[in-house]
Amino acid sequence: SVLNIYGMSDDKVPQYPTLKSDYGDNGLPIPWSALSGLSPGKKKDELYAVEDSFYISSRFFKISTKDYPAVITDAVELVDANGVFAAVEVEGEFDAADLAAMINEDGTVNIDQEGIAYDEKEKIFWIAHEGRGTAGDEDRPVESLNFLFKVDMDGVILEVVKL
Repeated sequence: SVLNIYGMSDDKVPQYPTLKSDYGDNGLPIPWSALSGLSPGKKKDELYAVEDSFYISSRFFKISTKDYPAVITDAVELVDANGVFAAVEVEGEFDAADLAAMINEDGTVNIDQEGIAYDEKEKIFWIAHEGRGTAGDEDRPVESLNFLFKVDMDGVILEVVKL
């Protein structure tokens, strides 16, 4: 899915970039690509975003819109620290090997994030994962179900809902 916002202006110079990275703990810019979900944060100049499944460890980003261009100020990896995702019951064509392939050795997860919603009251996120495959199709077997992940501010998975 894509959200395009267009505006007309007499300004002849494009207003690029519209988003850039701050420097991470390693001294390098925070890498990112293909943002696929966006949510307002607790402050009016704060957003949260998720990226598509290009990277091996799924992350969400904190974005400051205080200045122009907006800046990705933090990247938080999603982690199954308490084994919540690992305990999901497999079903049908989605088997234990498929589930195991979605959880890295260090507990970070490998999901195809498509949406994020911040719950200010609970101070958590709901992150949508797009499943992969088609039931009954031998050419495109189910490798993943659709899931909703309840995640805390540190990226720890608290709950997983199968859709």
